Amino acid sequence: MRRRNSPPSQGWFARIRQRSPLVILVIPAAALLLWMVAFGSDRYPDLFPGLLRDSGTGATASLPRVIRGGDALNSRSGGTSPSAPGRSLSGRVSHVRDGDTIEVAGTPIRIAALDCAEKGTAQGNAATRRMRQLVSGERLDCSLTGRRSYDR
Repeated sequence: MRRRNSPPSQGWFARIRQRSPLVILVIPAAALLLWMVAFGSDRYPDLFPGLLRDSGTGATASLPRVIRGGDALNSRSGGTSPSAPGRSLSGRVSHVRDGDTIEVAGTPIRIAALDCAEKGTAQGNAATRRMRQLVSGERLDCSLTGRRSYDR
């Protein structure tokens, strides 16, 4: 005995395709959009400028921003790098978290192109001490790139 309104040998995909051909386009587009929001802006910041940047308030305010590394601590200049989106942050260093993460005016900053050993190791503790010597209480001008690293 056959059911009414049901073709005898069609699978679920064929039935959906017949009823709504746009579903075939909408599902991959939605998956791509979710991927872009979740992962794309961190991996490809030039393709998604400003996607996850905030104004410094809200839920992501506690996430460190990335500044240029290299000679950034020695120069202490407020110049904007060519790759920076133009945002900057100025203030006193309120806390040194470890050798490559500080807080400026209460905002966590992860220094780009600087990868120090973790706290708790001899090298990590030495890097943290050196960072404290360099910047504790100093006023810094940071050029922000908006990128996040290590989920910070």
